[in-house]
Amino acid sequence: MPPFAGQGMNAGIRDAYNLAWKLAAVIGGRADDPLLDTYQNERRPHVRSMLRLSETIGTVVMSRDSLAATARDLLLPAARRIPGLREYIAEMRFKPKVRFGRGSAPNPQLRDERNTLRTFDEIAGPGFAIVAVGRSGNPALPQPSPLLDALGARRLRLCAGEYIALNEPAG
Repeated sequence: MPPFAGQGMNAGIRDAYNLAWKLAAVIGGRADDPLLDTYQNERRPHVRSMLRLSETIGTVVMSRDSLAATARDLLLPAARRIPGLREYIAEMRFKPKVRFGRGSAPNPQLRDERNTLRTFDEIAGPGFAIVAVGRSGNPALPQPSPLLDALGARRLRLCAGEYIALNEPAG
């Protein structure tokens, strides 16, 4: 990845984490080889958007066109004097956000069984969780999966206005 967006190490850490748990599951006999095929679909969209951003920044920073370089040299210092725009540029708010598709989820705020506001990650805990979501009542959990059972996935039911935790999986 070009160095201009400063995301090479961040992308590498995300890639390593995504691939490491999958490799461990396959090597440990808890998953089949096709699990490794999901890596590319999960990571490619964000990596492509970061590559485009880095290349665009590189084109601006390393411009060999004298007119473009002059415009850059005049506009960027001027932009630093405009509140809001200065922060937008300095904090790289234009950088593409990581968007997870299949296999990942955002971290919303939820109310637990004590009506305490917590993040989904706090409620689900470390590792994997099987989550059933419904408007009310007891939404059906997905069919048992040898892979998720081998990974020690916790079972959760999330319902509008209520939270129901199930017992930890056996084993």
